[in-house]
Amino acid sequence: MKCPYCGEEGTLGAAFSHFWLYSPGHWKYLRGNVQMFGLWTGFWATMDLACPLLNSLRHWKYRRWTLKL
Repeated sequence: MKCPYCGEEGTLGAAFSHFWLYSPGHWKYLRGNVQMFGLWTGFWATMDLACPLLNSLRHWKYRRWTLKL
């Protein structure tokens, strides 16, 4: 199945992961993000990690770009 949001192949659960309201476990990066990128940029980076729905809404035009490691 192809994800309607990002266009990659995967399961239905992976497609819904773009629209979760909250993803636990990412608040531990807040302090490091703020130290590294500054107060507001670090805060929004952590918010984008913790809330995939917010990330999807804020960065909708980059939805088909993925980072391959």
